[in-house]
Amino acid sequence: MQGNDQMIAEDVREIGKSIGVQVMGDNINMFNALSRTGKGKKESSGSQHGGSLEGEGMLGGLEKRKEVNQLLRDLNPLILCLQETKLQTCDVFLCSTLWGNSPHDFSYRSSVGASGGLLTLWNSSEVDVWSSESRDHVLWCHGRLIKTREEFFVANVYAPCDDGAKQRPWDLLFERLHMLGGRRVCVYGDFNAVKTVEERRSSRVRPRSSDHIPFSRFIDDNNLIDLPLCGRKFTWFKGDGLVMSRLDRFLLSEEWCLEDWGPRPSRMLKCWRDVSGYNLFVKDKWNSIQVDGWGGYVLKEKPSSGARSTGEDVTLSEAEIEELHRVTSDIHSLSRMNSSIRWQQSRSLWLKEGYANSKYFHLVLAGRRRRNAISVIQADGVTLEGVTPIRQAVFSHFASHFKAINLDRPRVDNLQFKRLNHLESGSLIKPFSEAEVRAAVWDFDSFKSPGPDGVNFGFIKDLWEELRSDAMRFISEFHRKGKLTKGINDTFIALIPKIDSPQRFNDFRPISLVGSLYKILAKVLANRLRCVIGSVISESQTAFVKDRQILDGILIANEAVDEARKYKKERMLFKVDFEKAYDSVDWGYLDDVMGSMYFLTLWRKWIKECVCTAIASVLVNGSPTEEFPLVRGLRQGDPLSPFLFLLAAEGLNVLMEAAVERNLFTGYSIGERDLVSISHLQFADDALLMGAKSWANVRALRAVLVLFETISGLKAQSSDRWQWRPDPDIGYTISGALLEQNEFLVIKYPKF
Repeated sequence: MQGNDQMIAEDVREIGKSIGVQVMGDNINMFNALSRTGKGKKESSGSQHGGSLEGEGMLGGLEKRKEVNQLLRDLNPLILCLQETKLQTCDVFLCSTLWGNSPHDFSYRSSVGASGGLLTLWNSSEVDVWSSESRDHVLWCHGRLIKTREEFFVANVYAPCDDGAKQRPWDLLFERLHMLGGRRVCVYGDFNAVKTVEERRSSRVRPRSSDHIPFSRFIDDNNLIDLPLCGRKFTWFKGDGLVMSRLDRFLLSEEWCLEDWGPRPSRMLKCWRDVSGYNLFVKDKWNSIQVDGWGGYVLKEKPSSGARSTGEDVTLSEAEIEELHRVTSDIHSLSRMNSSIRWQQSRSLWLKEGYANSKYFHLVLAGRRRRNAISVIQADGVTLEGVTPIRQAVFSHFASHFKAINLDRPRVDNLQFKRLNHLESGSLIKPFSEAEVRAAVWDFDSFKSPGPDGVNFGFIKDLWEELRSDAMRFISEFHRKGKLTKGINDTFIALIPKIDSPQRFNDFRPISLVGSLYKILAKVLANRLRCVIGSVISESQTAFVKDRQILDGILIANEAVDEARKYKKERMLFKVDFEKAYDSVDWGYLDDVMGSMYFLTLWRKWIKECVCTAIASVLVNGSPTEEFPLVRGLRQGDPLSPFLFLLAAEGLNVLMEAAVERNLFTGYSIGERDLVSISHLQFADDALLMGAKSWANVRALRAVLVLFETISGLKAQSSDRWQWRPDPDIGYTISGALLEQNEFLVIKYPKF
């Protein structure tokens, strides 16, 4: 460790001792938390190599042909499409200089003068092309892959630049794709259009805001899958680099992308309730199934046992078969009538309300599936494709992500947390009432069933009279024993894209989907915790606390900034966003905090069982991976998690208050007579730290953030920014002192 690092570590240790955090062991171990802050591992951006190329004078010179030849040697593709070749003729010799000596064949569309031109080459030992067809701005090839005997259609596209002229090739493509419905089709090339506004970066003050709509509609109307780019956001730029766009893309039909990602979990559907006799049938089945064991085990096993027994009884009588044929005929007749009605309604507002089961809604559903699908992922700088590599990478990443960090964390015994009184702590562990449980059940949506058990709350509400005794037995047994039956705390982790075309794990938001039984229990506990949490959470936290609004903190921050600007006061602000906040909470720290707040042992035992026994698997395109245990963090989607996170975040408030009390940190004073002082505001997993402009405050904040990470696991993101009176040199120094980063953003207020 360098001398400066050693000095900073000693500085943090000294301040920690002053505010009640005793750091034991070697300075190097304690300083690891600081050195990780701002030096987080950056994911490799990678590079994108496609099977489609275009460029200025692409094949007109030797250097260009060498580049294409090198690309082919590196990637060994089966098919290569080139756009804007600017060649009026193409022969075997030229293609050989591109492809090399291996077997190949080609088809081309001539350029118009020195404009345009298309060339498609393929490995003739792997690909058998039966026919090719040249149409306006499109070169079609129809053939099959020899090894798999799979038929395909490939369209090599170079669209015109003029907006008015683009519509014709898109219309022709639409007609052809409609004729090829259900076939494996790939449309790729240079479309000279963007799908969203974000795919264009322009130096113009007012970039065009709607010219992307026709192309986006073309993709959606044809139900095409837009393959994401890997490592780059744009595919074209002007020489000065001020204007960039994504003009090139691969569009695939769903048939080309069909892959078996594994079995999908079963879920209850809303339409089951619409079947005549549904309630009577389910109640009879439920009452006829006998399962012995704990209440939780009975509730977990009965639905699956009922499904198995129902699946075994599939024999139909002759009368039932005749009735089935009659009903099927009626369905077809009604379907034709419904199609006619939908056509008549197609221009009405009913479409917006989702009334009709029309093509529009099928396209919406297909579009949602395409956006959420994972077709490629980057892991450790390597781009992975295919079912097995992606599933294995996802499993390895999240199994590692939720492992506990081996760090000897300081205790929080000397920190001054607020405490519950005896009445409040006792109210948390009183026997559960049926009214509490019923209120929790009825608070959930009836038709969502994303958890591993697939049971929705509409089913539970419909059968509440039959389920009530088993449900109350499950809740009462948990009250007495504090244990959950194996399987009840299983969790699916759904990966929700945060951006278009996600490629890295950081581009997804992991949301935990818990089972219905656990959700009932967690909701009951959360409702109790909500009633008392305001007594132990400071006023600096305004999220998820009864009678507080998150906007309160925002208004206070605005008032502080306005007041500083009005009276020309010097102050500093530091906005903290904790990295993977929910996923990073240390369980031992959370239990210590609850102990310091006088939560009773039984309550802490319940919370420990709910948090520490979770088993998770990640949904990859709807199919779960292998299971792995969660060893740290709180699950986003668990009703308890928002309130438990508030308890964990309270540690930052206690550290800041201790620093202020011991005159290590000076808050920002509001008013001409400095009547009110503010040092920090907290908004769930965000915080705003503010104070007087001084190096002593920088030193104290650095220590507080490092100590808070050391005790809790919550780490300030390295992208967080200082705000000080505009001075880039000072800002650079402060940024390096606190986060050891080399990036700084100065925010200037007028007349500040």
